[in-house]
Amino acid sequence: MANFVFFEEQFRGGYRDTLQENVEAFVNQAGPEVTISVDDAQGEKTRESFFQRIGGTVNEMDPSGTGDATIQELGEGQRDVPHVTRRVGPFEVRDIELERRQMNSQQYSAVLGEQVAEDTQEDYVNTLVKGMVGACGSESGLTVEHNPDTGDTSLEKLDYQALVDGLAAFGDAGSKIGTFVMHSKPFYDLMGDAINQAGTDVPGATIYEGTVGTLNRDAIVIDNDALVDGEEFRTLALRDGALQLEELFAPGMSTETDVTGQAGPATRMAGIQGQKVDVRGFSYDGPNHPSDAELVDTANWNHVMSSIKNSPGVIIKTI
Repeated sequence: MANFVFFEEQFRGGYRDTLQENVEAFVNQAGPEVTISVDDAQGEKTRESFFQRIGGTVNEMDPSGTGDATIQELGEGQRDVPHVTRRVGPFEVRDIELERRQMNSQQYSAVLGEQVAEDTQEDYVNTLVKGMVGACGSESGLTVEHNPDTGDTSLEKLDYQALVDGLAAFGDAGSKIGTFVMHSKPFYDLMGDAINQAGTDVPGATIYEGTVGTLNRDAIVIDNDALVDGEEFRTLALRDGALQLEELFAPGMSTETDVTGQAGPATRMAGIQGQKVDVRGFSYDGPNHPSDAELVDTANWNHVMSSIKNSPGVIIKTI
C-alpha cells in the first residue's frame, strides 16, 4: 500500500454525520434549556448589546395632581461571550498498521472523524456545565444549599425537597425551570427518595415506569467533574435558553508524513476547533480563550441583568 493519505472529505463526513446524530439526541432530551448550533463569529469574544428592563413603567396617577413625574430611561447594557479553543489530536497512523487491519486511507479517515465527533459532543456538554457552574456560582442568590436541619450546617443528599427549594429560589419564575442536570450519585439518591415516598402518586408511578420523578421536569444525568466539589455535588436547575453553545469552526486537520525511522512510514494529524459558550444573563470577564478552570472560576463571570430570574437557573448543592 502507498503512504497513508489523510482524506479531509471522509473525515468531515464521519464527523458531521455522527456529531449531528448525537447533538440532535441530546438537544431533544434537553429541550429548550440547552441549544447547540453552528456560528461563524470571529475574534476572541463575542460582545452583545441589550436593553435593560426598566420595570415600573405603569404607575398610579392622581388626575388632579400637578407635580412632576419621574423620568424613566431605557438603559443599555453589554456582555461578553467567551470563545473556547480546543485541540484535536495529535494522531499517528503507520502504513503497516493499516495493512494489518486491511483498512484503506478513506476508511481510517472516516472512523477517525466519527470518534472525534463523539468526543466533541461530550466536550460540548462538559463545557456548558462548567460555564453554568462558574457563572451561577458568582451569584449567591442562584445557589441553594440543601440543609433541611436548621440546627446543622452540613449538606444532605438530594431529595424531592431539594428540588422544590431549587424551584423556590427562582420565585414566581420557578415554572420556567424545565430541566435538571445532575451527577449519577445524587440521581440515585433521588431514586432512593422516590422509593421511600412510594405511597404518593407521582413517585410510585414513576418507579413503575422505571425512571425517577423530577417534578415533571426533564433530567439529564452526566458524570461531569464540574458537578463535583470534593464530597459535594451540584445539581443544575435550568430555565429556557439557559445555555447555548455554538460551534465557531469544525476541526480542520493538518498532516505531516514521516518516511524515516525503522517502523516504516507514518502520518501524524492534528487540528483545532472553536466554540462559543453563552450563559444566559452573564458576561464573561476573564482571560481570552479560557481553560476549563477559568470557565469554572466564579471571579470571571458577572451577572449583567436587572433580575436574577433572567439567568440560566439555580445550582442545588448536596452531598
